[in-house]
Amino acid sequence: MTPPERTGVGADAPARGGPGEPGLAVAAGNMRAGGGASSDGRPTLQAALWLVFLGPLFFISYGYANHYSSGLPRVGSFVYGWERDLPFWPWTILPYMSIDLFYAISLFVCASRAELRTHAARLLAATLVSVACFLVFPLRFSFSRPPTSGFNGWLFDLLTGFDLPFNQAPSLHISLLMILWTCYARHVRGAWRWLLHGWFTLIGISVLTTYQHHFIDVWTGAAVGVLCLYLLPGEPWTLRFARRAAGVGAGAAATATATADAGDGEDWRRRRRLAHRYAQGCVVFLLLAVAAARVDWVTASLLLCWPAFSLAMVALAYYGQGERVFQKQAGRMRVAAQWALAPYLLAAWVSSRLYTLRVAPQVEVYPGVWMGRAPSARDLRRGGFTAIVDLAAEFPARRAARRLDYTQVSMLDLVMPSDEQLRAAAAAIAAAYGRGQQRDGGAGATSADEAAGPQRLLVHCALGYSRSALAIAAWRATQGDDPAAVLEHLRAHRAIVVAPSWLRLLRDSQVWLDSREPQGSQAPADGQGRRPGADPRPVDDRQPARETPR
Repeated sequence: MTPPERTGVGADAPARGGPGEPGLAVAAGNMRAGGGASSDGRPTLQAALWLVFLGPLFFISYGYANHYSSGLPRVGSFVYGWERDLPFWPWTILPYMSIDLFYAISLFVCASRAELRTHAARLLAATLVSVACFLVFPLRFSFSRPPTSGFNGWLFDLLTGFDLPFNQAPSLHISLLMILWTCYARHVRGAWRWLLHGWFTLIGISVLTTYQHHFIDVWTGAAVGVLCLYLLPGEPWTLRFARRAAGVGAGAAATATATADAGDGEDWRRRRRLAHRYAQGCVVFLLLAVAAARVDWVTASLLLCWPAFSLAMVALAYYGQGERVFQKQAGRMRVAAQWALAPYLLAAWVSSRLYTLRVAPQVEVYPGVWMGRAPSARDLRRGGFTAIVDLAAEFPARRAARRLDYTQVSMLDLVMPSDEQLRAAAAAIAAAYGRGQQRDGGAGATSADEAAGPQRLLVHCALGYSRSALAIAAWRATQGDDPAAVLEHLRAHRAIVVAPSWLRLLRDSQVWLDSREPQGSQAPADGQGRRPGADPRPVDDRQPARETPR
């Protein structure tokens, strides 16, 4: 079982990395596990071989695209009107040209074979995608460059010796810049890091101020860079479209197999319906993009491909890729994932606010245990929470939340979590609850713990209606409570949404958990079916639930 990811109080927070690369301590561990062990030393030989391959490939493919476009009878340009007011700064040719040096060195910066393979694959993908676009959609730079002299003039002469005013959109310079920036930011610290950010910002500006590219080249190049970072994250994608993608695994108790199969099949149909809907949304945006292109709305056409892509990836998540689509680790979502999926993430955030507009953001369902939507900074301040169990795969956690006793157990929305996820969520809640009991005056509590106030553990998903309820029910089920009774108790405090098939699977999950325990290891239950150690005090259903202020 994959353990839940915990940060914040009492946990080792992951090292921070560059753009799009959070949780680098975790990533480094994955690299070591994957065979690129840092103990083997820096992969210098492999880096040299990659450079021997990538360097000539870049110049040959880039030069061929330039030569091809120069032989066409007519090559158009795409210019925004305001670009004619852009200044020409000859001195920015130095940062512009410096990217070649950064490109070569970056391969030797990688600390493991796994990191090197990912970085080289990104460079290769950016080159191939950009060159393909140069050949299919050739464009020409339309401004006349003023004359230059001296050192800057020499650099411009060197550039024009192999570069023609073609190969425009997407700007390969910008795509490579984003990939290189991510690579170097992982390894540079302190003042050197700020120097790196400053210099790479100059490289990004220089594509315009050296009169090498128009603005459409810049943002399309950035889009290619984001896609390369997102689609090549370092962990392999799998073609996983199995029917039994969710629900109880093959190790469930034999007496529950028939019920589990029925519930699992129903949940798979639900997943498939959701995947189809997101795929249909993708097709709608693609059709709109084609329609916009037919009337020469080029910018609109390209921008419409953005929500189409994000919906396609969410559809893949429900078809079987799962939570990995969101690339969230220890509460942080990779920056590349946030940009690539931004249209969907924005829509999901707005939806979470609209659907909880007339209800309390969070409510107390057991003493010290709260359930609700993904907290805003305001919710965190007003709620005074001391611990967080985050179930929302689609939302990055706020920094204030990660500073608390924070645990992530990512789950997809509107579908039944897997048995592994339920066990992880139950364990995370139990652990956080136990730590809270200790700090509330139990053995080992310090005066600082007691001064901080009583425990307030928040279990949240996006809206606080489904995943949170299932996780809390799984936690209580491990304590001996009947899942149906727990869900009814939760429903008395919040309008939860739990399908009947989910309850069947949840009950089977409890049977499966019990069947895995050695005979005689379970403590006898009390008269109400609870085991010793379980908090027997539910919030009184007859009293109004405590709510955080809206």
